[in-house]
Amino acid sequence: MEKLKSNKWLALISGILALLAGVFYFSKPLQAAISLGLFIGILFFVKGIIGIFAYRDNHESVRGAVLASSILDIMMGCLLVTKVFTAALTIPYIIGFWMMFTGILEVVKSFSLKNIKFKKWWLVLIMGIFNILIAYMIMSNAFASMLAITVLLGIYFIAYGIMLIAHFFMFDK
Repeated sequence: MEKLKSNKWLALISGILALLAGVFYFSKPLQAAISLGLFIGILFFVKGIIGIFAYRDNHESVRGAVLASSILDIMMGCLLVTKVFTAALTIPYIIGFWMMFTGILEVVKSFSLKNIKFKKWWLVLIMGIFNILIAYMIMSNAFASMLAITVLLGIYFIAYGIMLIAHFFMFDK
């Protein structure tokens, strides 16, 4: 318990920062989307640099693939950092492609379940189709989807910040 009390100031500072981030994301979704895209671009770039330094530590059979992947990461990072609006618009496509792929797998799985006489196979089919439809909606209007994502992140950060600040005050009792 003493260790938790010593971290109460860290909880307060983190809570305030999360609250500020939440207000920013919620009140300025376009700027938040651009900053999120920029952050992802920086992550790609840093991952690529680390990969180039680490590729020699890999087994010879995969070194070429690691180096190629690292160079691709750096190129993607440079693209996203220099084209921040484009970076912001890619996030819904990443989420959309993931949901579409998951939905297709669910549809395939549902028919496998039907073949083994699973009674509720159709629920899996409906969920797979639902995933595909949501993915299509996300990708058909990436700009609106990105704004919605940043607003939802804003709500999350505000709630998380309030929780952390509440933790700070709980330790005073």
